[in-house]
Amino acid sequence: MISKFALSTVLLASAVALAGCNSSNKGGGGAAGGGANSSNAAHNAAFNAVSAQGATTTMPATFTGAFTGSVQAQLGSMNGANTPLGHATGDLALTANWTDGQAGPAFTGTATNFAGEVQGAATTWNGTLNASSSGALNRIQRFDGAAICAAAPAGVPCPVDPNAQTSSVTIAMTGALTADGGTAGNDSNLVLNGFVTNDNQSITGATAGTFILPDGSTATVAGTESTFHATK
Repeated sequence: MISKFALSTVLLASAVALAGCNSSNKGGGGAAGGGANSSNAAHNAAFNAVSAQGATTTMPATFTGAFTGSVQAQLGSMNGANTPLGHATGDLALTANWTDGQAGPAFTGTATNFAGEVQGAATTWNGTLNASSSGALNRIQRFDGAAICAAAPAGVPCPVDPNAQTSSVTIAMTGALTADGGTAGNDSNLVLNGFVTNDNQSITGATAGTFILPDGSTATVAGTESTFHATK
């Protein structure tokens, strides 16, 4: 029987799919708090186009290929208020080599060439984030629709077609980044959580984690514009 954790993962993926189809991220929108720009217009447009496909209902038992796209981190303060500070957007390059049930990592790859702004100042980051080698932190899961429906709590509609084969994708990425010659602080860490798209040719979803700032302090990564996409 499908676990509660697995079911919650599918529910999250379904929510992200709906959010992508109805996204208001039309690019470059300023955020509250000092006018910090929270996103990159080109990334938002590409993310919206990919995520609008929705999640796959025909997830294959193998998933391979080279995927390219971008990842965006909406940066906020770690003072409890999550005050907007800016954003960082980087190139995402991943290679998938996955078979249903495997224990090892599903992807290899990197996120590089981060650029954006911090508190109104254009900022670039040197360094690379690498996909985790841990199977628990770098995986694809394939879910049977009938099992998901059976595990749904009483009175809660099943979020998928009982005949569907759906998916979730998790990729943890970490590395040492330096912003505009600043002092490198703690490692930057991003976790990409999402799904395979309806055509089985892309992955997309939400991004969370922590990210280095030019002064060596750390920002939190959260918010609706923290997203990723990659396509074959």
